[in-house]
Amino acid sequence: MIGVVRALSLVAAVRDWVFLTWAALLDVVAVAPAVAVLVARRQAAALAAPLENLSRHCRAVTEGHLTARVASSSIAEIPQVARTHNEMLHSVSELL
Repeated sequence: MIGVVRALSLVAAVRDWVFLTWAALLDVVAVAPAVAVLVARRQAAALAAPLENLSRHCRAVTEGHLTARVASSSIAEIPQVARTHNEMLHSVSELL
């Protein structure tokens, strides 16, 4: 035998530490879904806003407002759709 290590812990102290650790984990489990839902709702609103704007402009065009133009967006695909929509309106305006 080379050496001996002797450790002593009170059972109550270990039990309390385990209880507090489990309580902290349960708190995280309870809060995480709420945070995930809030983040998902915010992200969905940010993604849907440019499409709702495009929809409003399309409705304005169907009502005869050929001067309605769609603004660009930070979402990668929306500026291309907005450009195409605006070019289409320009062509229709020139034809009329």
